[in-house]
Amino acid sequence: MPSSELSQSSGQLGPVDFDIYCVNDFHGSINEQTNGRYYESGIKKYFGDLQAKVEADPEHTIVLSTGDMFQGSFESNSNYGLLITEAMNAVPFDAMTLGNHEFDYGRDRLNAIKEAADFPILGGNIINLQGENLEEFPAYTTFERGGYKFGIVGMIGEGQTSSITSSHVSDLVFANPEKYALAASKYLREQEGCDAIILTLHDDCSSLTDWVSASSLSQHFDGVFCGHSHTRNKTNIGGLTALQAYCNGEAYSHLRLEVSKTGVKERFAAVESVTNSLPESEEIGRICEKYFAKEPYFSKANATAGTLLNASLNATTVSDLACVAIYEKVKADHPNLLLAMQNKQRANVATGTVAYRDLYKAMPFMNKVCVVDILGQDIIKEAQYNETYSSPDITVDPNQVYRIAVIDYLLYHQNSNKRFDYFDHFKTEQGKLIQTYEDEYPVDFAYDYIKTTLGGTIDGRDYNGSPSKGFNVLSQA
Repeated sequence: MPSSELSQSSGQLGPVDFDIYCVNDFHGSINEQTNGRYYESGIKKYFGDLQAKVEADPEHTIVLSTGDMFQGSFESNSNYGLLITEAMNAVPFDAMTLGNHEFDYGRDRLNAIKEAADFPILGGNIINLQGENLEEFPAYTTFERGGYKFGIVGMIGEGQTSSITSSHVSDLVFANPEKYALAASKYLREQEGCDAIILTLHDDCSSLTDWVSASSLSQHFDGVFCGHSHTRNKTNIGGLTALQAYCNGEAYSHLRLEVSKTGVKERFAAVESVTNSLPESEEIGRICEKYFAKEPYFSKANATAGTLLNASLNATTVSDLACVAIYEKVKADHPNLLLAMQNKQRANVATGTVAYRDLYKAMPFMNKVCVVDILGQDIIKEAQYNETYSSPDITVDPNQVYRIAVIDYLLYHQNSNKRFDYFDHFKTEQGKLIQTYEDEYPVDFAYDYIKTTLGGTIDGRDYNGSPSKGFNVLSQA
C-alpha cells in the first residue's frame, strides 16, 4: 500500500508511492463476453475493479484513459457514450485523452460527453485550419494527490483524422504531437511546479521512437501510456517504460511511481489482465440498468435477426453479409447499381441465435450508405482493400463511370492534407453523389436482410468471399 512519510526534523513530505492505472481502447465493451479472440471483462467488473482500487487508497491512486472509450457496441452507441461517461465519473477517472473514435458520433455528441464528464478531456495537438489549439480540449491538466502535484499531458497520433469519417473533422488537423507535448511538459514543470508529469498518447508506443527527443524522454516525462493499435506493449523508450494494454477491457496498464521533491522513480510497470473472478460494482450496474431501460436500446437490443448455422462470421465475412444486404436493397432503388462496398468490420458473430446487439457488436461503425456515380479506376483501386458484392461476372472499365453503393467513411475519406484519396474523382465531373440513406447503418441493412430475404436463417458458409458468389471479384481478379 502506498504511504507517505514526514521527516520529523524538517517537516517535509518524504517519498510517496502512487499507483497509476490507464485504460485504452475500451470500445464500448459494456457487457462481459469472450469474443473469440480475448476476454472482455465488461464494465461492471472492469470499471468496478478500478473503482475498488480508488476506494482503497484514494490519495495514492490515479486512473487515466488514452481514448477510444465509447465506440463499439449498441450498449454504448445507443446513448452516444453517456453511459460510459457516467461510469467513468463513478470510478472516478482523473483525465482522458481523445482517441480518433471519440469523433465518430459527431462534434455535438462529443461536446455532450465533455459536458457530462467530471474529468478533463485532453487533446493538445488538435488544431483548427488556422493553426489554433482547441480550447475545449487542452494539452494538460493538473491535480494534487497525496501531497504532490501531478501534470497529465494528452495527445493524439499525428494524422489520425484519416481514421475518422472526414465530415466530422473537416476543420481539424491532428498535428505532430511531439512539440506540443514537450511544450506542455516544460510549462508544467517550470510554471506549475508539478512533481510528476505523465504523458497519455493515443498512438502506438512505437510512434515515440520517431520523436527527436526519444532518447531523452525521461527528461520530460515520468511515465507514458499509449493506445490506438490494440496491442499489449511494455517497452523502454528514452529511459521510460511505455505501456499499452490491448483493448476492450481485457487488461489495463499499471505504473507505480515513487514521487519525492527530489525526483521520481519507477517502482513497477506492467500490463495486467483482468480475470472473470472479479466482483461487479453495484453502482456501475445501476448506471447500466438505467440506460438499458431507455429507448432505443430497450426495444432493439435483443430483437432477434435469425439463426446462424454451420459457420461463424468473422470481421471480414460479416462485412460480406452486409455488402449483400446493401446491394440488394439499393439495387431495388437503383437498377443500374454495379456493386456495394464497405470496409472490414470489428468482431465475430457466433453460431446460434443472432440478436440485433450481436450484429451491432460486429458492425458498430455508424456509417451511412451513399449511392454515387464514380469513375471505374477509383472502384478498381478501392476494391483491392475493401469488401464488395456484385454480380459475379462484372467487368469494370477504368475510364467509365458506374453507380455503386459505398459507406460514407470510404467515399469521403481524405488524407491529412484534406484531399480525397480513396475516391479521387469524388466531387468532380466523374464523381457525383446521388443519394444518402440517412436513417440506417450497415448493421440495419444486414438485420432487415436476415429477417426478410433470408427468412431468419443464415448459413455462414455463404459468406466466405468466394468470387463465384459475387464477393470481392475485383480484388481477386
